[in-house]
Parts: sequence; structure tokens; C-alpha cells
Amino acid sequence: PASPPGRVAAAFMAGITYLGAGLLVLLSAVRTWSGDSYSLVPLFLVGLISSIMFFIPFIVEIATGGRSLGKWAMNLRVVRDDGGAIRLRHSLVRTLLALIEIWATAGTLASLTCAATPRGKRLGDLLAGTYVVHVRSVTRGAPPVLMPPALAAWASPAGIRAPPGSL
Repeated sequence: PASPPGRVAAAFMAGITYLGAGLLVLLSAVRTWSGDSYSLVPLFLVGLISSIMFFIPFIVEIATGGRSLGKWAMNLRVVRDDGGAIRLRHSLVRTLLALIEIWATAGTLASLTCAATPRGKRLGDLLAGTYVVHVRSVTRGAPPVLMPPALAAWASPAGIRAPPGSL
């Protein structure tokens, strides 16, 4: 599992990125807004805030298979409890609960939950059945394993990873 400081740093980087992108959109909208459509300002602001806090993180986590810019920089990834890739449902639960535990409480609730669980899960991870892992870099010294062409179709769905430490 990923360390709590790594997760906090990744969340901070991703949050700053989303807020920065939102600020750029807001500044460009202010510069180009016409004077006769001020009634649309509240609608624009609600759309912008919901995009920053929900839609963009949700889409990024789905599109990247459990990584955001912050997780990529810290070499982290969100996986299911069994180690598999997350799906739409997992990301939806995590992102919805992030509205409460990260945005509404400034990360306090997420930090407390992360400190209280063995794998460092936040509330969104507990309900979604996921956790954040540190992705190890591949060693460059080992040669690639060659697959006989006759067994390639048989071995293509296999997921190979290191056995648990207790084994």
C-alpha cells in the first residue's frame, strides 16, 4: 500500500492542477463574457465548480486506470482489493465520497480514516473496495520472457505479479 504522505502529496498535486485549470477557464470566461448574458453567470459557476470537484477527477481516474497527475508523479495507482484494475463503479464511489471527505473537510476526514485503517484506506476506498498502491518501476536488467507463439493466445489474459510476502 502507498504511504499516507505520498497519498497526501498526490492529492495536493491533483487538486492544484484541477483548481489551476478551473482558474484558467474562469479567467478566460471573464475576459470574453458578453454584457447581456449575466443571468447565465450562476449556471456557469455551478458547472465550473462541479467540473473541478467531480467530473474532471472522475473522468481522469477512469481514463487513466486509477491514476491522476498527482498519482502519476508519486508513482501510485488505485486498485481493487484483489489487486485488479478499477472500474467505473469504483471510481464513481471514490469521487462522490471525495466531495465530502476531501473537498468539504479539507482532507481532515480522509486523513483520519487513512490513519485508522491498516492499508491506509480513506472512506471512499472502504466503500468502493479499493486502495492505493505504490507502483514499482520495472528493472531494466532482466531480459523479457519470450512466449512461444503457440501459447500466446492461452497466456494473453494472464495477470502475473509477485506472490504475497507471507507465501
